[in-house]
Amino acid sequence: LILSIEEKSWKHKNGTAMTSTEKQRAFYRTLCKGAFDKGRLRLSILTLNNEPIAFEMGLLKDNKYYSVHGSYDEKFKKENPGAMLLAKFIEDLIRDGIKEFDFFGEPFEWERNWTDQFRWHASLAIYNNTLKAKLLFWYHAARKKLKHGEQDRLVLRNPRDIRPEPGR
Repeated sequence: LILSIEEKSWKHKNGTAMTSTEKQRAFYRTLCKGAFDKGRLRLSILTLNNEPIAFEMGLLKDNKYYSVHGSYDEKFKKENPGAMLLAKFIEDLIRDGIKEFDFFGEPFEWERNWTDQFRWHASLAIYNNTLKAKLLFWYHAARKKLKHGEQDRLVLRNPRDIRPEPGR
């Protein structure tokens, strides 16, 4: 059901839908299966005359909901099904004792309709030991340096060299 919504969304045309590439489909398939198996997947689908038109999907941990992906069928854009579903979804989370809602990714303008509180997350990029990955790392490092100067440097780390701190 959610894949049919994704294929009719603006995200599909922009390449950010779960259905845009086979790698993205596989990623979300694995994520959802693992979360479902652990009892952490939360999914809500809005239908109109038995036709799925919007969904919200994320992960639960403790008293916190982490939004992973949501979308709507573009032909219903004027009716704002994504916002309608999210309002009901948040009501249900509150009813179920969830204390925090964490939006996915960077803060987008539309999220300001829901909250004025933002919390920044750290991102971690992992590159494997191939020539293509090394070139990509240096490209990202150069872009970041041009954009932010020296304050925000990417650091190349070999995961095999990382050792846990004592007592952790």
